[in-house]
Amino acid sequence: MYEEFSRRGVFLLGLSVGSIESQLAWIRSIKEKFNIEIPFPIVADYDMSISTMFNMYHPKEYELGAIRATILVDDKGIIRFISYYPNEIGRSIKEILRVIDALKYAKEHKVLIPAEWKPGDKVLAHTPSSSKEVEERLRSEKYECIDWYFCYVK
Repeated sequence: MYEEFSRRGVFLLGLSVGSIESQLAWIRSIKEKFNIEIPFPIVADYDMSISTMFNMYHPKEYELGAIRATILVDDKGIIRFISYYPNEIGRSIKEILRVIDALKYAKEHKVLIPAEWKPGDKVLAHTPSSSKEVEERLRSEKYECIDWYFCYVK
């Protein structure tokens, strides 16, 4: 899966509340037990300062206090997506890749991405900002409108 992120130009960075020693032991164990290499850096957040900053620290809910999260930051340093995962539930890499693709497509094409979107699916136009734009959009061949505020881009 790492290749899928790399292909999209995504730089992965792990964060662990464990010590560097425990991270190295975990990386070694993953390689030995599952034959999986961890090809990205992992930051040791042993004082939980980063986890706290991103609201990943929940001491009353979890023994270790930290919960898992996926945070997507764009090339300008703006957080575009955050998803928190209870420790009991695994992450969906497919969904994370879908979100990355959707963010990229929306930015490149200046459109809105509907729920459950996959590459190749219909996308939505931004809401018109004037009455004139509403009328133009409703008459245009470029859009498939359900109503003035809900138009697919053809």
